[in-house]
Amino acid sequence: MTALPLRCVVDTNVPLTANGANPEAPSDCVASSAKALQAVMASGHLFIDDGRRIVGEYCNKLKTKGEPGPGDRFLKWLLTHEYAEQRVTQVKITQQPDDDEDFVELPRPPTGIHLKYPLI
Repeated sequence: MTALPLRCVVDTNVPLTANGANPEAPSDCVASSAKALQAVMASGHLFIDDGRRIVGEYCNKLKTKGEPGPGDRFLKWLLTHEYAEQRVTQVKITQQPDDDEDFVELPRPPTGIHLKYPLI
């Protein structure tokens, strides 16, 4: 695994993979996802949108009760630290007027690039 940036955005697939929710992910990818989340929690700085869309997505796909997996621990960490500016920054993103899943700051991939998973 390469060195992780101290400042980052975490796609929902990372905690899901760390939890073993992706049966196609090889074991080294599961382990790398868990290590990446641990690094963010230990010394990283996370960026989330100020509308809490990503937090809502995490809450819909991860759990905060029971025996936690690495992804679930990440969600608990975020819910504890989301308003602690030294660990998490909330960033305003502007929704495109014609698409509630497209944002000015995060444009769609170029024509011909197909995503395996939807953006949100």
